Amino acid sequence: EPLHLTEQSATNLSPQLLSPIEHVTHALLAVGSAESSEFIRQNSEYADHLRTGGIEVDSMVVGNRDHFNLPYDLLRRDTLVGDWVLAQLFPEQS
Repeated sequence: EPLHLTEQSATNLSPQLLSPIEHVTHALLAVGSAESSEFIRQNSEYADHLRTGGIEVDSMVVGNRDHFNLPYDLLRRDTLVGDWVLAQLFPEQS
């Protein structure tokens, strides 16, 4: 309701209802611990959805983060998300 989504528009936007992307073989699904329990549950459910599609998934709940500040960790060493991303980009340096 706060997002002004209808049932149809929510269905159209839901990653749960899309087929997993064929060229993706490994994914990180990170969510901040400061998110709602429902958001964290949906993240876990989406991880299961991707695994069912044959995608290797690393899933994590990151302390003291939410969807506003978690992206800042993407390329920052010594963070869970940053270390994961950098290891995927530069596996020889891990």
